[in-house]
Amino acid sequence: MRSPVHWHPALRPATATARLLVRCVTEHDWAVAPDGVAELADRSGPGRVAAAAEFHGVDGCVHHSLAPVVDPTRFAALGGAHRRSIDRHVRALGDLAAAAPALDDLGVPWLVVKGPVLAEAFYPRPDLRSYSDLDVVVPASALGDVLAAVEGTGGRVLDRNWRLLRELEVGQILLRMRHGTLLDLHWQLFNTAAVRRSMRGSMAELFERARLVRVGANEVRTLDAVDTLLHLSIHGTLSGGHRLLWLKDVERAVASDGPAWDEVVRRARAWGAGPAVALALSRAARVVGAAVPPGVPEALAGGRSYLAVAAAADRLAPPERSRGKRSLSLMVSRSARADTASTAAELARRMAAAVTDKRRLSLEPPKTDMDPANPASPRYEQSSDADRRAFLEAITARGG
Repeated sequence: MRSPVHWHPALRPATATARLLVRCVTEHDWAVAPDGVAELADRSGPGRVAAAAEFHGVDGCVHHSLAPVVDPTRFAALGGAHRRSIDRHVRALGDLAAAAPALDDLGVPWLVVKGPVLAEAFYPRPDLRSYSDLDVVVPASALGDVLAAVEGTGGRVLDRNWRLLRELEVGQILLRMRHGTLLDLHWQLFNTAAVRRSMRGSMAELFERARLVRVGANEVRTLDAVDTLLHLSIHGTLSGGHRLLWLKDVERAVASDGPAWDEVVRRARAWGAGPAVALALSRAARVVGAAVPPGVPEALAGGRSYLAVAAAADRLAPPERSRGKRSLSLMVSRSARADTASTAAELARRMAAAVTDKRRLSLEPPKTDMDPANPASPRYEQSSDADRRAFLEAITARGG
């Protein structure tokens, strides 16, 4: 566990907030407030604490860490965010319980990843882990049948612009379940084609290695220990690695599963994801105290150069102080590729582009309008049933 960082009355609010979040997220006795958090919270102010906790997705950890030592009326916004997180979790468990029999009846494998699996099976108590949607992974060949089955339980497809979705080569579709839960229905672990082109993981092998975990009233299958750690690490790094939630997930996966590190290195390299996983592990160890053995990040990254650059970028723009704005730290994270040379080339390309056109470079596609009347939106409502069939046929033909 990280040693406490002593509060100083001259600490700026932004720095105090960052230190507060790290101390609240780092694993501790959740019935007792960590040392110094009351002073840091007072220095930060309730509004700043609530906004930072919400951005980093750690309102549950911060709420429980502060509850024994602060006035709840002053931090009402934080308590409200925590209650809404509990409500989302309860509704997600209800929607999962309603959908599970319909999915089982299809006779195809399906997995639940992130969200409720992490909350129920990896965190000491489920309300420490906030999430906004339910992620279910199915074989590409079964996507049409699964969509129909979920719709039969009261689910409604929100992404209906089938022509656009086909052009973007997405790996998931968004639905809303009966109790209001947003369901990301995946046939690929990673949604964007750009990310998938840099990965070499086999979806069939993921299903073969899956394990059972209890989530609410259901036993569901999820990724095995190594695949779970790789998925969380790659997702966090390529998303920017700048939210404490992603680092905490990595720390919990390491602590809960005790993964076989030789297999982590072997499989990450086979996926073409060594640098991405290395950065997630080194950052989680440095910021939230993940128990990563010495030498593992270097073995994954193929040396120390990329990690040294990432550490220097983190000193300039610490992840715990991020609010999502462009920074060198985000750019280094999103540049991770299969090896040191390709990672360095991607980082150089991004830095040059950022200097010349000031664009915010990302592996994610441009943010699109969610207006169902806009033809450029995934939710455009005027695609036909024929467009849906063509989309599903294309997914099947590509094997996802």
